[in-house]
Amino acid sequence: MLHLAAMLAASASTQPAHIVAGDSATNDLFGGAVAAAGTHLIAGAPGHGVFGYLAGAAYAFEHDGAAWQQVQKFDPPVHEPYGEFGTAVAMQGDEAAIGWIGAMEGDDRIGKVVLYEWAGGQWVQAHLLTDPAPEQGDRFGTSIDFDGDQLIVGCQLDDEAALNAGSGVVYRRIDGEWTFEARLVPAQGDEFTWAGRDVAIDGDIAAIGAYREWNGDIQAAGAAYVFARDAGGTWTQEARLTAADPYPGNYFGYSLSLDGERLAVGSILNDAPIEDSGAVYMFDRSGGDWPQYKLSPPDVGGEFSYAIAMRGVDLLVGSVYHAGPGFATGAVYRFEWVADQWVWRGKWLPLAGTDDCFFGSCIAINGAQAVVGAPREDTAGPWSGAVYVEQLHSDCPADITGDVQVGVNDLLAVVDSWGPCDGCPADIDGTGHVGADDLLTVIADWGWCH
Repeated sequence: MLHLAAMLAASASTQPAHIVAGDSATNDLFGGAVAAAGTHLIAGAPGHGVFGYLAGAAYAFEHDGAAWQQVQKFDPPVHEPYGEFGTAVAMQGDEAAIGWIGAMEGDDRIGKVVLYEWAGGQWVQAHLLTDPAPEQGDRFGTSIDFDGDQLIVGCQLDDEAALNAGSGVVYRRIDGEWTFEARLVPAQGDEFTWAGRDVAIDGDIAAIGAYREWNGDIQAAGAAYVFARDAGGTWTQEARLTAADPYPGNYFGYSLSLDGERLAVGSILNDAPIEDSGAVYMFDRSGGDWPQYKLSPPDVGGEFSYAIAMRGVDLLVGSVYHAGPGFATGAVYRFEWVADQWVWRGKWLPLAGTDDCFFGSCIAINGAQAVVGAPREDTAGPWSGAVYVEQLHSDCPADITGDVQVGVNDLLAVVDSWGPCDGCPADIDGTGHVGADDLLTVIADWGWCH
């Protein structure tokens, strides 16, 4: 038994990265927004107060082959209170965009988006985007999504359709300059629907969540709007998507993620399986139609779908009020597309003892890694915040269950399959027999599997 314990201790692989800012402080909300691309990672801290009360900041990290190292701190272009710089972050390649929702223009707090480029080993400001028709309190920059030479910006309190109805603003890069292309306004246009809390763009499709919108006489059931661009470059609304089972206050459209012609829409206060457990509605485009099916949390949830990240075969869903090891600890559920369905592959939790840390409030997929924000974590003071980097896929044959860690469930899978078992996953060495060698492989790979 002592020999077995020594093997288990020696074989535990590196834990997921846990990142905090170098000068992290109380109420910074570091990790309130995250984005990553290759060796780059940026985390927003919209509550940071060094540059003014709630002026905000963002932090850049680079992976040196072994760990994530902080290399730069972004301060807002103008130091002023209530700017909340870092509310949203988006990245692609060597480009980054940071939302600055409280940025001033004259006497009006309109919001802006600051674009950066990686050059000479540092991030350099390249462009400053503003709404072509700015108004006081629009919160332009609430959400951002890149796609090559185009990006979309959420303008959550825009008044184009009605008071605080919201919109999405599309920009296109032409000859190196980002220019306004279109404002996407949901057709129903109710007051206070706050469309643009989340936005997404992929190719000629864009999506905007309007989570406070009424569905007939059902208050705040929510909706999501899909827009398509034709060959002439004109954007038109293609669909207004709602839940097949709408209910007051479900907030359908609070979050969304678009990958090609597949759209995931979050309904954070959905009551399946229990009150406010949350749900994700999946839509796959078919000839201009968007048929749906519902993905409920595999356990209790807890505002399951507060954040969604989808790419290829991976679907990650944040659940910020999941009880976890403590109160409102949060969790991120990992699903994988297998045999034409989403299969649950387990969930990630933050460090033990972290209550109310909002783990899973934002998620980004970066190749084989997932970046997760926990902006209320108390590592450097109450609500100072933290960021986790998890491994998406396992390269370990002993990871039988596919949850990117080798542990008790894999051990049980070997025990349950013990004996002749041709082609079963527990036959790690491929001999057609599950036995001691397979058991020893599980023990040797024990821990987080990178």
